[in-house]
Amino acid sequence: MEGFVLSQAATDLIINILNIILLFLIVRALVYKPVRKFLDQRAARVESIKSEAEKALQKAKDQEEKYQKLSEENTERCNQLLREADKTASKKAEEIIAEAKKQGDDYLKEQREKIAHEHEDMLTSMQDEIVDMAVGISEQILKREVSESDNEKIVREYFAAKNG
Repeated sequence: MEGFVLSQAATDLIINILNIILLFLIVRALVYKPVRKFLDQRAARVESIKSEAEKALQKAKDQEEKYQKLSEENTERCNQLLREADKTASKKAEEIIAEAKKQGDDYLKEQREKIAHEHEDMLTSMQDEIVDMAVGISEQILKREVSESDNEKIVREYFAAKNG
């Protein structure tokens, strides 16, 4: 009976091996392929999301470079405008100073002319007063009246000779 037990054991072993192989094939067909398909799809989705994230990151870097460049251009443009405004302000200030100096010189010239005119008027007035005083003194000295036109003629000739 021993041989029979061994042969029964061998048969059981073969049947168990066949059951394991059959179970492996059934499990592989029913579980492994769908799980593998699910894992492949998931890996594809992860790769797709990763690719999109890399594209978005690259787009963000491109945008950052673009905005950095625009910022630098705007900064340079702003500096250029400030330099131009400074030049314009300096030029305008020089024009204003030149105009003020011209007006000051004109005013000074006008005042000097006015002073000179007033000086001439004052001299004329003083000459007239001196003439009147000379006539008065002459009348007192001569005790007679000299005509005013004679006195004025004498005084004017005297001052013309002095000034001339």
